[in-house]
Order: sequence, then structure tokens, then C-alpha cells
Amino acid sequence: MKAPKLEPNLPDDMHCVQCCAKMVIDYFCPERQVTMPELEAATAFGPKGTWEMHELLNYKSFGIEAKEVSIFDYEAFAEDAASYLREFFGPQLAAQFLEQTVDIDLEMKRAKKVVAAHLAERRIPTKTDITRYVHAGWLVMLLVNARKLHSTERQGYMGHRVLVYDAKEEGVYMNDPGSPALAEIFVSWPKLEKAWADPNPEAKAMIVARKL
Repeated sequence: MKAPKLEPNLPDDMHCVQCCAKMVIDYFCPERQVTMPELEAATAFGPKGTWEMHELLNYKSFGIEAKEVSIFDYEAFAEDAASYLREFFGPQLAAQFLEQTVDIDLEMKRAKKVVAAHLAERRIPTKTDITRYVHAGWLVMLLVNARKLHSTERQGYMGHRVLVYDAKEEGVYMNDPGSPALAEIFVSWPKLEKAWADPNPEAKAMIVARKL
């Protein structure tokens, strides 16, 4: 699959989600000429981070079919987000996510809409899924721990999104919006797995997208 054009992160280093979404839309619908302010609105960008729900609900407006594959239970999140996040991620990471969320009640309402629209497939994704989707012409966006992906000395979790466009027996090819922005890089399966399956294998998530 041809590599999408890299969209580098903005100077605030907070727009990896929007940059990956822009790479997807530019690749499949180049006539759309989507802008960063449009993407901020479509993904409900906030000063401390971005949940996936509003993004999933808005891809169709850009001419894109998208869905998420993860074990995350949107129904449980919609009922009691705080309790579910503590159960799923543990108290420390849950507290971080809750602190970074501007309006958790609104995110709970969006989660209900995601469930109703069948935009989430509830299971743990695997490297076989990545390979299958990219070979079928989809682009795959992965949520990873940036510190483990790039083997930094800093400990802890830093949520980050990358765009995978090809998969081989040894690993994947991706665009990383950064910072620093890295185009068409190769990442081995063991290294990807370490960053993707963090803090545990059940945390693995991916959004797959293609032209409607």
C-alpha cells in the first residue's frame, strides 16, 4: 500500500489524533482538503487530550468508513465512566484519563451513540488484524505508549497515535506525526507489541478506515 503523506504534529505536540485523521482523509478523499480547525471540531479536541467517540461518529461526514476494534466496553463506559475506567485501566491511569477529560458526561453520551451506530467491535485486536486490514486497503490507526515505541528513558504512559499503512512478516510501516514527525518508518512486531499492549494486552486498540 502506498504511504500516505506525513502530517506532522503541531508545535503544541497535542494533535497526533488529528494529524492521523488528516492523513487518512487526505489519502482517501484528497479533494476534501480538510483543515485542522475542522478536524479539531470533528474529534472534539480538548486542551488535555482527545477521546475517540466523537471522531468515530464524524468520519462519515468526510467520506470515510471507520470503526474501532478494542476490548473497551462503550456500554459500560456510558453507564458509569469513572467506575469503568478504574476497573479497566487501574486507579492511577484512570485518574489521569479523568483529569484530562473536559466533560465526562458528554463523552458518556457519545459512547451511547457509538454503540447504537455499531462503530466499535469489542475484542482485543492482534497483529493479524493489522495485516489483514492493510492488505485489504484500509489504513490502521493505533493507540500506543510513545515512550515505549521510541524507547525513551522516561517511564510511565504517554498516549500517542500512529498510522500504519503496510505490514510484513517482520513488522509494520507507519507514519508517526511526532514529535518528532517520522515518515515511512519500520517498526518490528515485538517493539510495536510492547508499545501497543500497554499497560496490558487488553489496552490494545485500533481504528481502521477506508473510503466510503
